[in-house]
Amino acid sequence: MGYPKKKRPIESLILQDKILPGLLQDIRSFLKMENWYVEKGIPYRRGYLLHGPPGCGKSSLVKAISGELGYNICVVSLSQRITDDSVTQLLNQAPGKCVILLEDIDAAFGSREEKGGMGESKSNIAFGGQSESLLTFRGLLNALDGVASSDDGQIVFFTTNYPERLDPALIRPGRVDLKVRIDYPDDAQVGGMFDKFYDANDEKWEGVKEKFIQVVRGVKVKVSLAMIQGLLFLYRDDPREALEKAEEYFEEQFGNETKLPGEKLKF
Repeated sequence: MGYPKKKRPIESLILQDKILPGLLQDIRSFLKMENWYVEKGIPYRRGYLLHGPPGCGKSSLVKAISGELGYNICVVSLSQRITDDSVTQLLNQAPGKCVILLEDIDAAFGSREEKGGMGESKSNIAFGGQSESLLTFRGLLNALDGVASSDDGQIVFFTTNYPERLDPALIRPGRVDLKVRIDYPDDAQVGGMFDKFYDANDEKWEGVKEKFIQVVRGVKVKVSLAMIQGLLFLYRDDPREALEKAEEYFEEQFGNETKLPGEKLKF
């Protein structure tokens, strides 16, 4: 539930323009302002919410940022079995110069309206036909506020696929200072993923990347970077085969909802 992760090279990220530079600039500015925080009596910590569709690189971004900063990363998955005491212990034990990542925070809690009040809101898991009360909403807020009251310069990331499900109290300023959407890939990202697998300067692949981007753009249901990576990995030795199999691959993922306009591309 809380453990260090291997660092990811920042060069391996394929993100939309300005997302990574903007985040790094904000974090580096924060790290230079410790004295300012102390003078103003403001808890020295920074919180970020990364939200958007699954498979678009939220957790990968956090790992890469921690590596770029030379920080350890501690992961707390709230979709796993966890209690008030254990989440408090995990967050309190996180070392200084550490990035804390709370993954899929929506998996633990939605809104208080749905859950019946902050004090009663619980994340429950059934064992042997019985429902066991685990993490409470109030317990999570108390644990986060414990991090906020520390002076270790903690950097906390939350990720969610469904930001609309989050209680406003969970992501208010002071707990979450900056919200960033990590969206479905644009054409540049699709091309960047293609270049990650194949040599763009190889003459025998001339024009294939542009046609691949066209195919992905033509899919009516949005596809994630993870899905594109999965396709290219399957056909990593021949991009033409990846192109020919793309329609079939995406149809398998989405069923009959996915239809590419026009005829299949022929070679």
